[in-house]
Amino acid sequence: MWGGILGRLTLHECLRSGLPEHPRHFADACLDCARALGAEPVGLAPELFCTEPERLQMRGMLEKRFGARRVMVIHPGSGGNACNLPEKEYAALAGMLLTRTDRAIVVTGTAGERTSYEAWPRELLDSSRFWLSGGELSLRELMALIAETEVIVCGSTGPLHIASGLGKPSLTPFCPFPSVSAALWGNIGGEGLVIEQSRDRCPRYNGGSASHCDFHGVITAETLFQALVR
Repeated sequence: MWGGILGRLTLHECLRSGLPEHPRHFADACLDCARALGAEPVGLAPELFCTEPERLQMRGMLEKRFGARRVMVIHPGSGGNACNLPEKEYAALAGMLLTRTDRAIVVTGTAGERTSYEAWPRELLDSSRFWLSGGELSLRELMALIAETEVIVCGSTGPLHIASGLGKPSLTPFCPFPSVSAALWGNIGGEGLVIEQSRDRCPRYNGGSASHCDFHGVITAETLFQALVR
């Protein structure tokens, strides 16, 4: 799409997304390909299927660990396509949820990320209401977990779009700059609550670095916690 050099050399029709000037969800931009072929899209939300046996199996795993407690998922990592909080803020949020609420917490991630999470405070890792599941779940099991959770807290990353496809609530910090904003990458299938950094604190809007930031302490674990309470 959108005029790559190979597409031009092979005389493909190139589509212009217009995203910089008119931000819209990236899913809608991709569906321009369908429109060009005469197929009208029927919606933007990802269509995912999590079967009832998969959900029941995950429900059993959660009940075995946590009893009847409601569960929240925290997914600290991301692929880097947008700004994200430092890992320590997600760890702090987990601590707040354990000390100030009765919720159980599941932290998800890859096997490679797990090593870093294993350095989190022992009072978290040793809690009976905390499950560090990084590297333990298949993709289907991760989908079932998100289907069974009360809410997932994460950056702009794959599990956010799983929540969108399953119609689940999410809480995500986002930068307001169009190319990395919730308008482009947010949860459009479930209830996506966004905590957005103000423009006057965003480096991109103030002539600074165009690289992804960690919100410079403007958005913190306490910010996320208060949003979850609300």
